[in-house]
Amino acid sequence: MAAATPSFDPRSPGARHLARTWVPRLELWQVRMLRGPIIDTDGNVVREGDVIEVPSDDGRQLVQRGSAELVSRRISSAHE
Repeated sequence: MAAATPSFDPRSPGARHLARTWVPRLELWQVRMLRGPIIDTDGNVVREGDVIEVPSDDGRQLVQRGSAELVSRRISSAHE
């Protein structure tokens, strides 16, 4: 029985280029907390007036609830 030939060669130049350039991108929001103190997911205390960076979904929720105001947005890649 013949060995199956892979349809995708991960060592090819195209595959290496794809691995370098095609990575997930994430929108991050910097928000200034309007309420506090709260405990973040890492166990740190975030106080009123602190500026934190969160994924856009979390930032959007904080802003919609009135807990924070948007300071800036940026796009991050998996290479960070």
